[in-house]
Amino acid sequence: MLQIGTEIARIRGKEDMLHLIRNTIKQYIHFDDSFIFRYNKKEKSCCCYIYDVEKIAAQHSDIHRLLRFEYAVDNDSTDDPPRPEIRDVAALMKTKENQLPFIRDASEAGIKEYVSIKLVERNQLIGFLVLVCKQKKSFTAGSVDLLLRIKHPIAIATANIIANEEIANREHEKEMLLSLSNEIARARSKHELWMILSEKLRELLPVTGFGITLLNKDGTTHSPFVVDGYDQTKNNVAFKKATTQKYPVNDGIFNVITG
Repeated sequence: MLQIGTEIARIRGKEDMLHLIRNTIKQYIHFDDSFIFRYNKKEKSCCCYIYDVEKIAAQHSDIHRLLRFEYAVDNDSTDDPPRPEIRDVAALMKTKENQLPFIRDASEAGIKEYVSIKLVERNQLIGFLVLVCKQKKSFTAGSVDLLLRIKHPIAIATANIIANEEIANREHEKEMLLSLSNEIARARSKHELWMILSEKLRELLPVTGFGITLLNKDGTTHSPFVVDGYDQTKNNVAFKKATTQKYPVNDGIFNVITG
């Protein structure tokens, strides 16, 4: 336990957490693969955040979908059972729980049993640690006891990883916005502006196209100023017509954006 506690205290990122789970916790608990799911409070769902799925990947037909899937969370309370329950996947498939996407995915991946614990930090549910096995009766009473002892330190470490990532992402966004602002200030033509936005916006946002529209002098209409889109759309006659017309301000888009 001292070794595990020391390693948890050193965790700074996802790779550190994976090293802990793969190399240290596996010395004390027998399992095949592992997941840390991150909880989305707004959507009441969770998805894979940190994972080691080498053995599952060999059998599951669509492991990439599993890793991206948003699983619904019905019970998002911070309370956990006194002892984590070892779940038998085959038995669950014979109950109404066979309709749950995670149970179906676990069955397809050849998982025989799993154990999960809630990760709670400062009375907030942040996710779940799930350990899975492809053989029954892999988990022992000692396994469960150890999970109970390390779940809070792991929750703290996971919360720190999330916080560090969010800080890094905000800093990256600030740098990108500053760079975008500086480059826009140097633009001297529509084409230059389009070139800058075409590159920089796609680095910031998952967009496939964009447009800038300007209010006309009459105050009641607006017209496209810079428009981007799919290459095959740019040469379309209807597209060209649409990007050279005047549109009423109260069109349900312009007036909503401008307030």
